[in-house]
Amino acid sequence: MRIFGRRFFAGIGFAATIYLVSLALGHATKAPTLLEVFLVLFTGGLIGLCSLVFELELSYLAALGLHFCLTVLLVSGLIWSAGWSFSYQTFRMIGAIYLGVWLFLRLTQRKELAQINQKLKEK
Repeated sequence: MRIFGRRFFAGIGFAATIYLVSLALGHATKAPTLLEVFLVLFTGGLIGLCSLVFELELSYLAALGLHFCLTVLLVSGLIWSAGWSFSYQTFRMIGAIYLGVWLFLRLTQRKELAQINQKLKEK
């Protein structure tokens, strides 16, 4: 049960960061509403839960593809629920953000793995 909470709140953290950066860059045409903020954070939490597909007995590429598809579906639902505009540019933005988060996580995981291996070598 703890893993669900960790994944959900990690997703919220990523969503909050991405949303704040988006607002800071002027991508919003109006001030965000409380409902929009809730929808963004809740969707981020659900995307975090979707990362549990990496725990299934799938190849990494299959899990990544499935997670990306689920992410696109959830973000599409968010855009529709919030009444935001949807275009081809939206899909490009989703892909770019997904790629950025994926790269960040991969680099973080590599660094942590290298630190663990270094500690194991020292013993």
